[in-house]
Amino acid sequence: MTSQSKTFIELSDIIGMRLECKTCGVSILINQPNLSSTTDKHNTALRSCPTCTSSWTHSEGHSVSGGMRPGFDTEIKEMIRAIATVRDLQEKLGCNLTLEITAQSESRKESDK
Repeated sequence: MTSQSKTFIELSDIIGMRLECKTCGVSILINQPNLSSTTDKHNTALRSCPTCTSSWTHSEGHSVSGGMRPGFDTEIKEMIRAIATVRDLQEKLGCNLTLEITAQSESRKESDK
């Protein structure tokens, strides 16, 4: 007999999103108190690390239809706002939305590689 365990989280369980620098390890938390200001289109806080200035969402740019685009800042901000919006709408939906996450032991195996 085989058994399988899966781990799910509800959107209401998400209280923030942490961005951790791959270079120096410093992190920032985006949560309800700072959500609006951090995801404002003119805020540059997510573009680079506040400590070592390594690029986070604002890369050198990549080609899009013949032009250069300044990274993924807009997409990351849209994703953060979308999660917050859907989380707030959850009670009005006729279903429960959950996210399946990697089991802790599996994520440790991946990070050890």
